[in-house]
Amino acid sequence: SRRGLVMPVLQRPRRARDGSQGRLRSRRSIGALVVVGAAAALGASALQARRSCFVGQLRQPFGHSGPRSRTAREAQQNEEYLKKKVYDTLSGQSFSRRAQLTWEQEQGGTLVLLGAAAITAVTGLFGLLYNAVGELALLTTPNARAAVESIQVVGFEFLGLVVGTGSFLFLTQRRTALLKRLDAEVSLGSLRCEVTDGLGMVRSVTDFKGKQRVLLLIGEEGLASAVLDAEAYRRRWATSSTVVIAAGSEDLPTAGRWLAKAESPNVFRKSRDALWDAANYGPPGAAAAQKGSWIFLGKSGRVRGFGDGFPEFDQVVAFAGVDENLSRLPNRAPIDSDEGVVGDILAVHDAFYEALKEGNSTAMQELWMESEEDNRKKGRVPWSSVLSGPADVLDVVDVDVVLRSDGSEATVTSIEVCGEGEQSVLNERPPDGKGTLMATKCFKKNAEGAWRLISHQTIPYCKSTVALQSLQCNSGGCILLKRDA
Repeated sequence: SRRGLVMPVLQRPRRARDGSQGRLRSRRSIGALVVVGAAAALGASALQARRSCFVGQLRQPFGHSGPRSRTAREAQQNEEYLKKKVYDTLSGQSFSRRAQLTWEQEQGGTLVLLGAAAITAVTGLFGLLYNAVGELALLTTPNARAAVESIQVVGFEFLGLVVGTGSFLFLTQRRTALLKRLDAEVSLGSLRCEVTDGLGMVRSVTDFKGKQRVLLLIGEEGLASAVLDAEAYRRRWATSSTVVIAAGSEDLPTAGRWLAKAESPNVFRKSRDALWDAANYGPPGAAAAQKGSWIFLGKSGRVRGFGDGFPEFDQVVAFAGVDENLSRLPNRAPIDSDEGVVGDILAVHDAFYEALKEGNSTAMQELWMESEEDNRKKGRVPWSSVLSGPADVLDVVDVDVVLRSDGSEATVTSIEVCGEGEQSVLNERPPDGKGTLMATKCFKKNAEGAWRLISHQTIPYCKSTVALQSLQCNSGGCILLKRDA
């Protein structure tokens, strides 16, 4: 009968008494491992071939020039092709081709892990089915004794099914979350803006990729004030290769090559909400949306940071960093305001560094306006102790003065060039043995109409330096502020 042909094959390992059963199980285990290893190697080879095929498609629309004969129409068609949504089988959702290609380029090893997890789960499942079918066959065979192969073998098969299935589901969920974020970042790249340099050029965010970083400021309430605060760092945006894009309905209060205005603020808000949702940050409420939010994109076009409200611009500039040796910049930036007013401010600015280099606390105190902040704040060191010796400041370069519209306040940014000595508090290790700190000073007129300092802050700003602390000073002295790593 058919049963008589099949059952001896199923029962043969169970009737063995000479140890062949253990050898057969060992061979099965080794065979399963060989299958998993071969599948992983095959997946890696396929991934490498797939990646080499995708790199060419991915680079062209991301700012690489490509062949000179390629027309603007071909580039636009390529861009539209990558922006098109394609159904993804693993996640059951649709994502843009660019998001999927970017994921495969950056997270290619996950494909191998997904394949290994799937094979492990399938191997365990078939092993359990094999034992189940064998047991049913034995139960239907006369004079057969029902018994599983081995409790250890069944345990390993069950463990493989559980671990493989769990790993596959975990990796799939993680992949889906990352694809959602990449898709949101892709939508940011298609946003358009007009650079306020007087030329009226309209560009997309993708056009800055590989050339400049992008800081998006999105909101209504306080956006104009935030743009004016960012203007104080107009020279630093240039040295950090960063452009600021303001997305709001009102006209911008200033202009420059460092600043751009969003063409459609509502589209920027929708892209921001999509990014918030993909990152499980939650969509901003009505109040938060009005107060504003920010998104920072690196040169790669990927999101490097975001949050509600508007950021501390000196920290954004320090995070962006700089690739060149700033100590070679000229001492003064070009003056575009009232030279008389700027001259008065620069006189106080230069007196500050003279007192700093000489360690003259008396001369330093005369330059300050009394601060409303409690000078007894824990950790603040008085000027008499700060200037117990001369400061290690070799030079101050690229001094830029930005006046507020009413002329009562001013912000001065500059680059402090410091020595590399071991006694340096910030322990800089830049090229050419010189460290650079970005200094921000705020000035205000006192009752007599004279310009006086109200704050001074420095933050590390040179190549390969992570700013973990900054120095903040007022009329009462200085305090070292630590930032989260």
